This record gives sequence, structure tokens and C-alpha cells, in this order.
Amino acid sequence: MGVNLNKETAAKSKNTGSIVIGKDILELLSHAMYVEPLSVYREYIQNSADSIDEAKDFSLYKNKKNPRIDISISQATRSVKILDNGAGIKKATFKRRITAFGASKKRGSDARGFRGVGRLAGLGYCQQLIFRTRAPEEENISEIVWDCRKIVELLRDHSFKGDLKDVVNDVVQFNNPILENYPDHFFEVELKKISRLKNDILLNELEIEKYIAQVGPVTFSPEFKYKNKIEEYLAEHGVGKDFKIFLNNANDPICKPHQNTLQISESLLSKYDSPTFFEIPGANGSNSAIGWRLDHGYLGAIPPNLGVKGFRARAGNIQIGDESLLSEIFVEKRFNSWTVGEVHILDKKIQPNGRRDNFSQNQPYLNLLNHLTLQSKKISQLCRELSITRNREKEFYLEREKVEEKLSILNQSTVPKNFASTLKKEIGSSLAIMDKLSKSSDLFDDKKSRLAKDFSKTHSKVEKILNMSNDEDPLAKLPRNKRGIYKEVIGLIYECTRNESNAKALVDKIIARISGMN
Repeated sequence: MGVNLNKETAAKSKNTGSIVIGKDILELLSHAMYVEPLSVYREYIQNSADSIDEAKDFSLYKNKKNPRIDISISQATRSVKILDNGAGIKKATFKRRITAFGASKKRGSDARGFRGVGRLAGLGYCQQLIFRTRAPEEENISEIVWDCRKIVELLRDHSFKGDLKDVVNDVVQFNNPILENYPDHFFEVELKKISRLKNDILLNELEIEKYIAQVGPVTFSPEFKYKNKIEEYLAEHGVGKDFKIFLNNANDPICKPHQNTLQISESLLSKYDSPTFFEIPGANGSNSAIGWRLDHGYLGAIPPNLGVKGFRARAGNIQIGDESLLSEIFVEKRFNSWTVGEVHILDKKIQPNGRRDNFSQNQPYLNLLNHLTLQSKKISQLCRELSITRNREKEFYLEREKVEEKLSILNQSTVPKNFASTLKKEIGSSLAIMDKLSKSSDLFDDKKSRLAKDFSKTHSKVEKILNMSNDEDPLAKLPRNKRGIYKEVIGLIYECTRNESNAKALVDKIIARISGMN
């Protein structure tokens, strides 16, 4: 019986035949993988960054030549070019590398991309996808043109029985164009006749710059107060390497969107504290990730247009997913939108998934999330503490407003004695509340000190006014009987009007009219 099973197994093995990779795999890799149009820029910038790193390893940047990535957008021709002066690809291997699927030589290296499919990101968004390159010490430029319209036709053609290899042979053309003004070594991607999607987002310069500023491996603005502090910390741990990315021949490269203040709303402006740095322990005593956060006033959710909200994750200094990726580390997810910070992945076992919209769900990644919850708890605690502090301050200054309002009424000198006595008691009650609030254990020391000073000023002002004798009675020139009647009416106005400021305004008008009559 055992012999028969072995023979059957052997027969199955021999009859497996050649593995067929159908044409539809191309649709999955080009259309289904990259559902967010702007991710095209991330994929090609990632490849450019790897190419520049390779050029640095070969010491190709000499004679004041600096590495850079240039993105050119043309509304007129509906095209985009992404050019880097990295190492390029040698002519001998160019065709094989650009038409290979999932066979990247980067796997196992420090490169950002390693699955060998990112270059296909543009296939679903244009009519022609062109790759050009020249390696060092080579004279000619190599070019490959993908006919994206034809790809769609073949994928829809049920009569076409070819496999993936047949489709590629039909839609790809190899050229050696003669082109001027290109670097000695470079790699360029060109998307021609780009599709109109989401308000033409792939040609929207403002949206593209905003996206790259958040996702790309770019530096902080020179004006950002904590630029050097954060970048030095990242460099110490071997992460945070940035690249100069220029959009449409701009003089200055694209920078991260962080500024020195946070405009939460028209009336709410917050400033950052000095950055807090943290490390996430991994296996064997090494760190699986490091990061930073910028605490601030935590006045509310940060508006999306500022481009900084949310705890963000980066691998190779390129953002993975969006600002909501790590919201799950917060018990109250809303606090993620109050947060400004980044975590940079060090552990090679924590890898982005194929779309780079999340990480592969494995134990090292779950360990990372567990440790990040410590940061989320600190942020949530700050949010609550600062909210309590703001409420205490609000209560304090509301009581101060009441004191000021009642003092202004007493200053009129026309208030009946019984009502004046009531006002003084209410002032005393407000002062007691202010004193208690200024000593609240919920307050941070700096807030407590400020409220104590403001309480002292208010208390001194109250004592000064209450001890002051005011002989300037605006009703003094009236006959005694009329004076008494007016004071009684004024007392009734205050007693019968809920809003004391409105009552005071009415009394002021009455006094002004009486003064004018005299």
C-alpha cells in the first residue's frame, strides 16, 4: 500500500506541467494595487531615493554635483516626469529589470522597495508609461515605452489567449533615443496623457506638493524651530535620511509642512513644546523603532489642511499609510487627530504591505503597537489634563468678569444701600471662588502662578474701590424727594433685570439724561 502511494505521488509531480501566469495578473498589479492616484508619486520617489543611495555608494557625486529628484508637471501635454540623478540602470540589464515582475534585486538590502512591482504604479493612470535611464560611463540612453491603452484592450479581449509574457511583448517597445540635457547618469519616469481623476489630482501642483511634503523623504523647513533637534536625533539612530525634491523647477525643495504654531481654528492658536523622543524596544536588546512627538496646547483636533495631524509611521523615511494608520493605539481614537508625531521603523521584520498603506501583520509589528500605546496614553492624559486646566482658567476668568461688572455698578454711586450690600457679598463670593481655583491641584505650576497673580490684582482692586468714598453723586443736584425716587427706581431696575450689564447700561442712560437736564 505504501509503494502505491509513492508511485501516485511521483506521477502527480511529473504531471504538474509548466506554471502559467495569466494576463489578468497585470491588472491586479497595475490597477488594483494602487487605488490612491497620488501613491504613484510615492512609488517613483521611493525608487529614486534608492537609486540616489546606490549612486552615493559608488561615489558618483563629485565636483559640486548634488543628488536631487525633479518632478515636472505639464498641464498642456497632460504629462508628468520624475527624474533623479541616481545610479541609473546599465543597458545590459535594463530590459530584464523593467519587464520583470516581483523579482527585485533589492530584497534583503536596505533599499525601500523590494517587491519589484512599484514601477507599475503608473500603468493604470496614463496612456503611455515611459522609463529612461543611463548608467555611469555609458553614452546612450535606454528607453522602454509601455502602451497602457493597449494593455487595457488586451485585458478586455476575451479572444486573446496569451499569458502575461505575451501581453508584455505586445505592449512594450524598446528604444535608444538621442536626448539632450540629461545627466551623465539618471533614471526618469514619464507618464503621458494622464487620466482625469478626482479633480485632476495627478496634475494638481498644490495637491502633489502637499502629498509629497507629508509622505516623501523630505526635510523640515529651515524656519521650523525644532528642525535640527529632531533631525539630529533621527540621524543618531540611522534614520530620517532626506532628499531634495524639486517641483516644476522651483528654487527651493519641498519641505515637511510643520510650522512653529498650530492654528486650530480662527480663535485658537497653539505652540509646540520641545520635542519628546522615545524608543521602542525589540528583540535581542535592539530597538524596533524610534520616534518623536511634539506636545502643544491640545486645544482640539488639528485641521487636516495643516498636513501634520496624527501619529505617523515611516519606513526608510517614507510614510506608510496615512495620518489615521496608528489611531488604533488610542483608546479614544479622536485623540490621534490632536497628535503631532512620527515613529520610524528600524526592525527589518516590520515591513510595509504591498500597497504600503499598512504593515504586514506579524508579531514584531504587534509588539510595536503595544509599546506605542504608552505614548498614546501619555498624549491622552495630556489632552485631559489640559482640558481640565482650560476649564479651571475659564471658570476663574468668568468670576473675574463678574467682579469687574459688579464693581462698575458700585462705581455709579446711585445704587441703593441694600443692593450695594448684596453686590459686595457677591463680589466676596466670586473672590473666594477665584482664590480656590488659583490654588487648584489640577493646574500646572505656570498656570497656577499666573492665576495667583491675576487674583492678587483683582483682590487689590476690589479693596481699593470698596474703601474709596465717592462724593460725586450724579443725583446730588436733584431735590431730596426726587433723588430718593430715582434711587428706588434704579434699585428696582437692578432687582428686576437678570442681566446686570444690561441694567447698568439702562441706568447709565438715565443718569446721563438727568445730568443733561440739570
